[in-house]
Formats: sequence, C-alpha cells, structure tokens
Amino acid sequence: MARKNIFEIIAENNDIEDDIKRIDKLSKMLSISNGIENYSLVEFVDEYCFKNWSYGKYFIDLQDFIDTLGLNFSDINDYLNRVELFYNLWKIADKYLNEDSEYKYYNNFTTLHDIMFKVLAQLNHKIYYDEKEEKALVIEDKPEVTSVAEIVDDNLSMDVIRYNHHSLKGDIEKKKTILLKFANDLESKRKLLDQKDKDLATNIFSLLNNMNLRHNNCTEGDKCYNEVVAQMTDEELENWYDELYQMILLAYLELDNIDRNRRVEELRKRYSKKGK
Repeated sequence: MARKNIFEIIAENNDIEDDIKRIDKLSKMLSISNGIENYSLVEFVDEYCFKNWSYGKYFIDLQDFIDTLGLNFSDINDYLNRVELFYNLWKIADKYLNEDSEYKYYNNFTTLHDIMFKVLAQLNHKIYYDEKEEKALVIEDKPEVTSVAEIVDDNLSMDVIRYNHHSLKGDIEKKKTILLKFANDLESKRKLLDQKDKDLATNIFSLLNNMNLRHNNCTEGDKCYNEVVAQMTDEELENWYDELYQMILLAYLELDNIDRNRRVEELRKRYSKKGK
C-alpha cells in the first residue's frame, strides 16, 4: 500500500477538522465577564487588548486583522494558521486577565486552550511563545530545534524557531537572512568547532561561502561566480539552505557539548579522588 502524505491524512481525519471548528466556536462564545459585562474571546480582545498589542496598531480592528489573514480550510497550513491566530488572541486576553482582577474567565476559556494543544499534538506541532515580541508561533515539534533555541544567545533563539516555521517555505530571502545571522555568530566560534568536528565546520563554511549567501555566486562575471550554484533552481537552492540549517543546529549542539564534557570531566576527577 502506498504511503499517504500528510495532506491526505488530514483530509481523512474528521476529528481535527471538528476540533478546529470547536476552536472557532469557543472563540465566539461568552467566556469572560466582570459580572456585568460579558464577552467572547474575540470581543474581549477587540475591546480591551488589540490596540495595545504590538501588531494591533497596523489594523483598523481585530476583524480587519483576521480578514487580512484570509484563513480557510484548504490545507494543513490553514489549520496551523488558525490555531496560531487563536492562541495569540488567547495569550493576549490571558495576560490582560492576569493583570486586571475585575474580569474573570469561564471554563470554556480553558477548554479553548486545551483543544488548541490537542490539535497541535495531533499534527506534531507545538506553540513557541516569545514574551518580548508578544508573539506565538506554531512550529513543527522537533526536539533539536527546541534544544538549540534554548542554548543560543537570546538574539538568535527566535531565528532558530522562525526558520522552522511553515510560512517560510519557499521564502529563500528570509531564510538567507536568518542563515547569515547564524554565520556571523558561528564565525567567532569556528576555532572551537574545528576542534570538535572539523568536517562539520568545513562543510558549514563552504556552503556559507559558495551558496549565494555571503557572496554573490550567481552573477556571471562576479569574482565569486559559481556556475553550479548559478544554474540551481530556487527549489534546489532552498533544499541546500535547509540542509545548512540542520548542520548549523548540529554545530550549536556540538559546541554546547564541549562545555558539558568539561563539566563531566571535572566531576569525574572529583569522585575519582574520593574513590581513592
């Protein structure tokens, strides 16, 4: 039997579509009240929170924001975008409710949260929330991505997440920008990476220097012109960028392990002395 692709599986899984419809329904049900005024999640965010949100100032109101997204049920990305939208709204409202004790929420407010996480778990995705940027992103649940996001500098952690976000599929320029930020950071660590895994370091910096990232490798006549790279399709180039991203994740994990090994070695010396 031929393997079904993820879109075919989603199309056949009515439970997920039903849950998405529940999310829509719960977002419009009364769930927040101060005993006098009652609001749905959408109404509450629109009335009290939207304009104070980092991204709300660019739109007339919440409905304008939702309409601009143009969400429907055509494929898996629409499911993910819909959950991402409502989780952001939920998070905005939750923050407001924690700061203002006048308003309380009903059980269906918590139920909405739980269903969103259930849908994401079924789709092998998770929520990553950035407090500083007031933004929630839905990303594929890859342990290595989460691990690297936790160990890199704060100014790079969201880039580790963003590269893995489904909206960047096909967006070579945005992927290129993120890879160059990693390149600048890894340059200062290259000597350590060479010592740990020379082949990995060589391959990473070879791709950075020859895949139209750091240099113009695609314009004939340029001193860095590379015919092989210039003749690649956008799809081929993006595939190599994705491979480079995976190698960069591995490089950060390798670098993190240097310090871990050092600490283990120090511990071994301590208990070896005690053993004597």
